[in-house]
Amino acid sequence: AAGETPAGLERVPPELRQRLQRGLACLERLQQLRPQHARAPLDQACPTRIGRFEIRCPLGRGGFGIVYRAYDPVLCREVALKIPRADVLVDDGGRARFEQEARAAAGLDHPNLVPVFEAGRLGPICFIALAYCPGSDLATWFRQRKAPVRCLDAARLVRTLARAIHYAQDRKSVV
Repeated sequence: AAGETPAGLERVPPELRQRLQRGLACLERLQQLRPQHARAPLDQACPTRIGRFEIRCPLGRGGFGIVYRAYDPVLCREVALKIPRADVLVDDGGRARFEQEARAAAGLDHPNLVPVFEAGRLGPICFIALAYCPGSDLATWFRQRKAPVRCLDAARLVRTLARAIHYAQDRKSVV
């Protein structure tokens, strides 16, 4: 995805090499087509308010949209406010997927899943307000480590993640 040919391509079996090269070409093309705003730095100007939510700072950006740390003065608490990009909601299918995600997430109650407080629409802007969980994400935690994760710790982490995913999958058909 970084535009580099993977080291050891010559060790890939010949029958898989062409498939791998097509996959890499596809990734390169997708990177070119990715909207500029999805690649924009998080430190660019952000709104100060969305509805009643007072925006503190951006937390993360993905292909779907951006998540802000915000303050909810009505309930006196910090929240993570997920806002999809406008082009995601252009058609009814995108809006339906977003609303489905909100309903599915709101129906989950598990100690290792972030709870949904509210979902709604403020004019053309849709949002999901989730519990704000301070600290780094898993990818940052791994990058900051100076030594490999101990096997027992890795196994516990995988167990925790697997249980949360299993819980969510079990409830998928409910929504």
